[in-house]
Amino acid sequence: MIVKDLNQNARMIGNYTALQAANIIARTLYAEARNDGKTGMTAVASVIYNRADGKASDFVNVCKKHGYSKKAKRVVH
Repeated sequence: MIVKDLNQNARMIGNYTALQAANIIARTLYAEARNDGKTGMTAVASVIYNRADGKASDFVNVCKKHGYSKKAKRVVH
């Protein structure tokens, strides 16, 4: 119920609420670099940032386009 309330009042990033976008990006970072520590996660985040040309509205699209979120859904429950 708290998450539902947050989503209703949340700022939108592209077609996603900020909470949804953060969740997808976090899952992507975990799925792609969970064994690589902070350095690996920073590298993956840099790739996402560069592919999105620094536009926050495109971060989730980059994750979904390259299949990162599909991997993340299998890893994180």
